[in-house]
Amino acid sequence: LKYLYIMLNTDDDGFLSSVSLKRLRHALNLVIKKNAILRTSYHVDPTTKEWYQKIEELSDEGYLFTESEISAEHYDQTLRKLM
Repeated sequence: LKYLYIMLNTDDDGFLSSVSLKRLRHALNLVIKKNAILRTSYHVDPTTKEWYQKIEELSDEGYLFTESEISAEHYDQTLRKLM
């Protein structure tokens, strides 16, 4: 499972007037598709105990995007957990 956290600020009314989440998802999928390093995972061979990397295939669905809202009072605490 892959995770990408993007934190966006809202205006005083709570609207993201300048961000289209649909376009943002599309742009991120294009970047992930173009840059294999963003699809790279690392594994240990159980026999040789050596590390190797694998470039994961990009499915038609791309990555899973989940939207959530964080209140201003919990913003700093949540940001620290993500880092």
